[in-house]
Amino acid sequence: MKKFKHLGKIALVALTLTFASCSSDSEGTSTAAGAGTITASVDGSTVTTLAVATNGVIAGPTGFKFLSLNGSDATGKSFLISVSMYTGVGTYTATSSEGPLATFTYSVLDMNNPQSTNNTWTAPYDDVATNGTITITESTTASVKGTFSFKGKNATGTYKQITNGSFDVALSQMQ
Repeated sequence: MKKFKHLGKIALVALTLTFASCSSDSEGTSTAAGAGTITASVDGSTVTTLAVATNGVIAGPTGFKFLSLNGSDATGKSFLISVSMYTGVGTYTATSSEGPLATFTYSVLDMNNPQSTNNTWTAPYDDVATNGTITITESTTASVKGTFSFKGKNATGTYKQITNGSFDVALSQMQ
């Protein structure tokens, strides 16, 4: 699982660097995600990913599928959401118990120190609490839609509350 988290972070930083020079307005109230985006309220401000910088992948054989959704806005704010043992429509939680596991990451790119983990908040961050949930409301071979929320913790021990999250993301299938 740690390999997936590290690979995801590397891919997320690369994707964020690619689109960091674009501009958009990501402040305001959270609404349902538009086609091809992930959106959520982060400490009261809405962050919406760019459709061109948002993607989803389902990989693995039946019974061991892995779902990964990631996206970045124009300012370097990004989400990475993963579900192990993905089976489709349903709710998955961020705990370290047996069974399907959801993991969440919210990052803000620091151009002065792009490898810093101080601006990366993840869940789960302990073995006892449910730090987040993702609910898949629609799942086809072409796209996935749903909602999410989580409380993330960074390397310095500070927390971010991500609420009112939603996504409508196109999928690539990998075996």
